[in-house]
Amino acid sequence: MSTYISQKEMAKKFNKTKNTIALWVRKGFITPVNSDTYRSDGGYRFDVEEYERVCKIFTGDMLFLGDAAKEVGVSPQYLSTLANADPPQIPSQLFQYGKQMRRVFRRADCKALREVLAAKGSTQYYKEVGGLRLKLFKDNVRLFASFNYGGKKTVVVRVEPIRLLSVDGYVNLKDGELLPFSNEMSEVPYKYEKRGFMFFTFPKSEDPHSPNYDMLYRLIEALGQRNIAIFERETEYYVRCRLGRFRGNHTDLQLLEKYKVEGSISFHDGVIELEGESICKTTSYQRSLYDRIIALSNEEKSFDDWVNELLYEALSKRDLDK
Repeated sequence: MSTYISQKEMAKKFNKTKNTIALWVRKGFITPVNSDTYRSDGGYRFDVEEYERVCKIFTGDMLFLGDAAKEVGVSPQYLSTLANADPPQIPSQLFQYGKQMRRVFRRADCKALREVLAAKGSTQYYKEVGGLRLKLFKDNVRLFASFNYGGKKTVVVRVEPIRLLSVDGYVNLKDGELLPFSNEMSEVPYKYEKRGFMFFTFPKSEDPHSPNYDMLYRLIEALGQRNIAIFERETEYYVRCRLGRFRGNHTDLQLLEKYKVEGSISFHDGVIELEGESICKTTSYQRSLYDRIIALSNEEKSFDDWVNELLYEALSKRDLDK
């Protein structure tokens, strides 16, 4: 009786195809015992210890980003931000999953983080993004507008209530004192042809000359206040904005790339384009194929998730057959 697990058996145990198991081998995610003879053996073979190692990643205490976010009660984007923080706010591990790097979390760590958030008495929306949503414009004053105050550069870091930052620190307005009016914030018609979101985390600075404040101001101005939300955390600003484009340079691009959490950015002829991660494309399905994918869809995996996974496996098989 063989003490090894065949490629077919391994695929069945993890509810994957044989081609996916082969791709895992090629990417070094899983190690067979017969790398040199797998063709004559009729496929890869694995020992029990290797199966148990991989099993720990997919089952039991280990959760992928989406499931971990549900366990904590926050969005995947925010959980990813916490995992990438310095220092990390929740332990995690990265490993090669096919052609992608996937992040996994321990269920116990997720439960601990959920209890910490609950102890703060925050609302569900607060927990989702982890910060106080800032008003972008009030009483003719724009958030992150800058001007000369007392002979020193000053930035508006909150419009409700008014809070200012100068080189001397935070400034309190005197009773009855008025600020220079900002330009009226007109609504920018959203005509960008793509749909989706970008996410950033800009560190808070005590220097009003920080380029972060100028970039935040320009993002609000370029996208319009209905297309961007900014949340103030203890040490940073979390930004969620719709896709779009605006004028900029290579320095601007480097700044955005540095603090990007999710999404893609391109630069062409002096224009910065926020493109997101997903590409929306209208397509037609055969009725029988559509019905089969609908039957597979559930709360854990959507129609789009299944389409992307099936296409990925089909293209991987095509690569292997070449």
